[in-house]
Parts: sequence; C-alpha cells; structure tokens
Amino acid sequence: MSKLVFSGPLSLRLRSLGTLNRIATMTYLRHAIGRRMAPDWDANLEIGIRFVRHQFTAAMTGGDIARGRQLFDSIQPETDDVYDVTVEPCMAPKGACAKI
Repeated sequence: MSKLVFSGPLSLRLRSLGTLNRIATMTYLRHAIGRRMAPDWDANLEIGIRFVRHQFTAAMTGGDIARGRQLFDSIQPETDDVYDVTVEPCMAPKGACAKI
C-alpha cells in the first residue's frame, strides 16, 4: 500500500484530503451495491482514477496555473517501487536523443 505525501499550502492539503475522502466514501458505497466503473477494477483503483481526474480538472479550470499545480501536487502517493533508470549524455537538442 502506498502512503500519501502532502505538500503545499494547508488549505489545499485539506481541500484535497476532503475530496479524496468524499470520493473514497462514494466509491465504496457504489461497489457495495454493484455499481463499478469497470467490472474488473477494485475500489482502490477506482478511487485513484476518480481522484486524479478530479484533481486534474480542478487544477486546469482554476485560471491560475501555479495554483492549479499546487492543488494537483497537494497529495501524492509514495510507493516503495524502484525503477532502474539509465542516464546517457546527449549533445543534441532536448528530445532528440530519446529512445522509443
């Protein structure tokens, strides 16, 4: 299970925590009566998707991009996942050395 990391102004942290709790409560209630977004999703996945959608929409419709970024970053999950990343120097313009 991931833990939540809070950052930014307290007002945005509390707003995001309240939103996350509301979404979680409604999602658990919907799952209890058999109304899932997708049949193979568990409640935690659905909560995560609904929360990110909400935060993104709220951040992009607020009018102030800096405040929107603070809102979007106010709660982030932190996992124990470790990714092996290789960094190679590139003298070409940014993006020209990207491997697909």
